[in-house]
Amino acid sequence: MNRSALSTAASCRLLTTGRRSGRPHVVSVWFVLAGDTVFVLARGPGTDWVRNVRAEPVVEVRHRRTVLPGRARLVTDEAESRRAQTAWQAKYAGRLADLPAYSPEATVVAVDLDH
Repeated sequence: MNRSALSTAASCRLLTTGRRSGRPHVVSVWFVLAGDTVFVLARGPGTDWVRNVRAEPVVEVRHRRTVLPGRARLVTDEAESRRAQTAWQAKYAGRLADLPAYSPEATVVAVDLDH
């Protein structure tokens, strides 16, 4: 599977490294793919996996048998956050009720995929 096929998947798995244990930590996430970047909206900055990527940004995005290594970062640029949230909302609007198109308080994580 190539990266473009990932864009049609409903979810993927994100592998982080436990900030205390150093062990692999895998979570299923909803995401959007924009070019070479995977955007994920977290439930908040205190979410376990978000704290893991702050400590160790090297991650893997997994879908079925495909493993895509990358580097995670918290999105701090308002324009980038707005684009990611708008794309995420468009992708999942039929699955969740009352999704705001944009929230400045949202925790958006970007995974820049390795080339």
